Amino acid sequence: MERFGIVCLITSALLAGCTTSLRSDHVYLDTKPGPGIVYSLPRATFDAEVVFFVTGCTRNPGQDITLEYELRSATIRQYLTPDPAEIHRIPYNELNASTKATALDIVMHPSGMIKSINSQVDDRTAQVTSAIAGTVLNLAQGYVSALSPTSIMSSCDADLARVLERRAELLRSIQVAESNDGVLKNAQKRIDETSDKLNLALSELDEANASKNAVLIQRLKGEVAKLKAGLKTLQGNIKGKELTAPPLVAELATIESALSLKAMVSAWTPTATTPATRLSVPQSEFVRSFRTAIQKPVNFQVTGNFVANLMVQVESSPKRPESMRSETGGSGTTGQGYSGLVYRQPAVGTIKVSTGYTSLPSSHQGGVSLPQFGTKGSLWLRNRAFDKNSVVAEFNADGSLVNMSFKSDAQAERAALAAQELSGTLADLMKIRLEIVSAQASAESEAERKARQSELDSIDHQINVVTRQRTLADAVQPSKDPLDVERDMLKKQIEVEKLRRELALILGGGAQ
Repeated sequence: MERFGIVCLITSALLAGCTTSLRSDHVYLDTKPGPGIVYSLPRATFDAEVVFFVTGCTRNPGQDITLEYELRSATIRQYLTPDPAEIHRIPYNELNASTKATALDIVMHPSGMIKSINSQVDDRTAQVTSAIAGTVLNLAQGYVSALSPTSIMSSCDADLARVLERRAELLRSIQVAESNDGVLKNAQKRIDETSDKLNLALSELDEANASKNAVLIQRLKGEVAKLKAGLKTLQGNIKGKELTAPPLVAELATIESALSLKAMVSAWTPTATTPATRLSVPQSEFVRSFRTAIQKPVNFQVTGNFVANLMVQVESSPKRPESMRSETGGSGTTGQGYSGLVYRQPAVGTIKVSTGYTSLPSSHQGGVSLPQFGTKGSLWLRNRAFDKNSVVAEFNADGSLVNMSFKSDAQAERAALAAQELSGTLADLMKIRLEIVSAQASAESEAERKARQSELDSIDHQINVVTRQRTLADAVQPSKDPLDVERDMLKKQIEVEKLRRELALILGGGAQ
């Protein structure tokens, strides 16, 4: 019984020394330094610039003015930053075990996210569409073509009203000018086509003169004269005429620049509790920029702010997965730990920019990838005794999983094979032992019997070692059916009985 307890103790110790696992510990502000590689999950961060465009005024009871406005343009740049709430450490020192050799090869993205594990990959971030770093979204761009009602323009200061009215005139004039310019452009196109035909006819006439083909020369001369007359008529029709739309468009661009004001926000990161932010600038700033643009000493009083709302809407907001079980922190860690390498599959959503003005609302939106709203998972890897598992994975810069492969050799099959090999070794050692016992029985001298006893002690020691190894192999195999256990015991008894009879025959022959 005491010997059985020792064998069980040795088996448990060997089993503990044969187990390794990949794990990630959550790192917090007060986490103590410890061995391992630190990585972070990425999050989407935005820089935004909006241009407010003044379209009119509202006169307040106190004679102050509130400016009416729309969004002229909205440009948003999206890039990736490390999420400070999702920093993890892999204690790779725990992958060491007394009977296993484990290699961990990790490549990182600049954002601090893992690019690959146990795989050497090319940097294809620029070619992967879901790698969103540096994406620029032009949600609104171009002229605000809508004409404001005359009532909201007449409520403005005289200089501002005059500029707004001039803009309205230009918008109407440009429509007429572009229509007239279309006729002039078509006439110029006909001139270009006639000029090309004339040049071709002149070239053919030169060739005909060189070949002295009188008939061809006469025909080409007539064609050249006709083309020259037609070209002269066409050029006379547009003489002194110019395109009228371009200078009007240039003047409109100058006026609209004077009626515009920018607002910016940098490094905004949406979260579940703050999915929106505001871009705001006092309307008094417009008075100063307008004064500079028109180079006149205007000084009217305005109240209020220009406001644009920037927000993200997640198409799906998954709950935090319950399946990620918590484990005890490793050496030098505090807080939550996860089995495996933690990653996060980004959520898909939209980013929307809109004015804070309700009577003339304007809004624009575009699709974005939002890693911080995604679902977390973990890549599991554990190797116990006789296990040979491996995982290979690659990730985009936004944390999305590109590909993953997991290989596993069946533990039961490997253990059964090991047990079978040990059984064969044990049978061979038992046969050798019988031969030594037989030789010892037939020894004629005391010195020879002592030599045989020394060999016998050595074989017994080897049998003891193999028996322990077989006990270890049996311990990691799945539990057997009771009938199978009984059948195996009977087979062992039969094997022992055969060996006992062979020994008796050998000893009996030696006695004779």
